Amino acid sequence: IIVQMMNDLIRQCMIRNHLNSPSLVVLDHGSPIKDVTEVRNRVAQNLVAHFSGSVTPASMERRKGDEYLFNEPLLTSVLETLSQEKTICQVVLSMLFFSPGRHAGEDGDIAQICQKAKEKNPNLEIYRTELLGAHPGLIDLLHQRYKEAILAKPL
Repeated sequence: IIVQMMNDLIRQCMIRNHLNSPSLVVLDHGSPIKDVTEVRNRVAQNLVAHFSGSVTPASMERRKGDEYLFNEPLLTSVLETLSQEKTICQVVLSMLFFSPGRHAGEDGDIAQICQKAKEKNPNLEIYRTELLGAHPGLIDLLHQRYKEAILAKPL
């Protein structure tokens, strides 16, 4: 269900910005918990079937230390790599965030990372989807999971 919601938000972004085959980056914050990153990677993997351009999972940031390398690649390096591959590089950031906060907000950390990348690479065009929290299906999904939890037998 999450993949379908992300797909909806990506398609809306592509239509709104008249994009045909952009590179797609499935972006999350980055987590100290490996399972969270694996979910992001699985979402990206499932989106591959829906898009003709590349699909890359990425973290906005990660904690220092080799034990957090599972969050790689970081958005900064993905944008740099993608911008070197094409003359004009259109990238859609699929925002795996529920609310804007200081990271995913209009002038947040992600916007600043994108601005720096565009300053380095003028051929880079970056478009952001609405946040996952904005998808109308999220309320239904949370309600469904709540009902399932209530009916589930205790472990």
